[in-house]
Amino acid sequence: MRKEVKAVMKVQKRWSCFVFFLLHMTHVAWTQTFAVIGPSTDIFALLGEDATLPASLSPPLSAQEFEVRWFRNDFYSPVLLYQNLQIRPESQLQAYKGRTSLFPEELMSGNVSLRLQDVRVSDGGLYRCLWDSRLWDDEARITLNVEVVGTQPSFSISTAEDQQTRLECSSEKWSSRPEVTWRDMNGVDMTSQSTLTVQRDDEGLLRVSSVIPIKWEFNVFSCLMRSNTTRPAYQSKMGVYVFSTNVSGWSVVFWLSMALCVIVTVLLILKWRRMRDKKATYKTKAVDILPVWNLRKEIEMAQHPALTLKFSKVINGFSHEDLLKITEYYKPQLAYVMNFDISSVLQLLVTKRILTNDEVKVVKLKEESEGTPGVESFIGEVIKKDRAMLVSLWEALAEEFVRCPSPNLKGILDEVTEWGELLTSSY
Repeated sequence: MRKEVKAVMKVQKRWSCFVFFLLHMTHVAWTQTFAVIGPSTDIFALLGEDATLPASLSPPLSAQEFEVRWFRNDFYSPVLLYQNLQIRPESQLQAYKGRTSLFPEELMSGNVSLRLQDVRVSDGGLYRCLWDSRLWDDEARITLNVEVVGTQPSFSISTAEDQQTRLECSSEKWSSRPEVTWRDMNGVDMTSQSTLTVQRDDEGLLRVSSVIPIKWEFNVFSCLMRSNTTRPAYQSKMGVYVFSTNVSGWSVVFWLSMALCVIVTVLLILKWRRMRDKKATYKTKAVDILPVWNLRKEIEMAQHPALTLKFSKVINGFSHEDLLKITEYYKPQLAYVMNFDISSVLQLLVTKRILTNDEVKVVKLKEESEGTPGVESFIGEVIKKDRAMLVSLWEALAEEFVRCPSPNLKGILDEVTEWGELLTSSY
């Protein structure tokens, strides 16, 4: 009898070890297989804009049946909660109600990105995306930086205790400390003589004040405040002040007019350069401008052959399926980058005979009316087409980076290149 009991206990012990080993291996397999992937850099958005916080499952897996929770500091007060095949607004933070959404049509492909509308100052900071399959969970962390451009600079004159006359330039409602540059009517940079003071108001925004010593003689001063954020297009505010003692009225008018003319001329030149690319017309047939664009392309490629050739080789090395997944994953970031200067990218696609001029006009009209969502829609249409179209789009983005370097675009190209090298080494 004792032998039988011992035999039964021995069998039960073996089964317990087997079950424990099986559960352990299942746990290890899940931890090593699935992850939530977010961007490697911060996301920037202007006050009042819409922002997309990108996140996706890797490898791609349908997220429809699982729980997706976007939250900040409090796990139980989510920004958005997707559970039981629907969004649960009853537990959502009041400040985010009606402003957040997922991409329902893309949940099947593992896209769990968050769309945030009408960005506010309070929206800035860390966000966490938690995916829970009940067997295992993982999260990604994304930082959103909200940029607020301050008010037009104002000036005031004061006299210090040492009888030194001082000119103050001040502006408020900045989200981050701007770069301040002073110049006199001769274009001399006076910034090194200035003293900068920064104060934070009740809303968490900054009041910036810069003071320079001035002589008691006629002069014209400009104060330029420019955002320091790493956006492709810097936001700035400029003010002009005319200081006069005992000079005739016509002198004041003359120097003020000269200063305004210089400022207006500079602004017009900058505006013209941007409009030249942004509002380029397409009345000339593609065949007529093709030699010019080919020559320009050859010059740019000669300047950075290693970058463009290497990236072209990487993109062509992806399978069609992998290329679709990569493009789908980076679609929100690519739309954000392309929205600043989509004309040159479209023109490169015309040069490659991928798009016609009529198709370009349709894309530009959609981009002008819808902004970033319009560009994202265009990328979605490209994804539905053949592999050659996808390869040409990525090659055009690499050539655009050579023409106009962008930190955000560089980060995307570097990550895609790393993925390509990893796939190559694994084969």
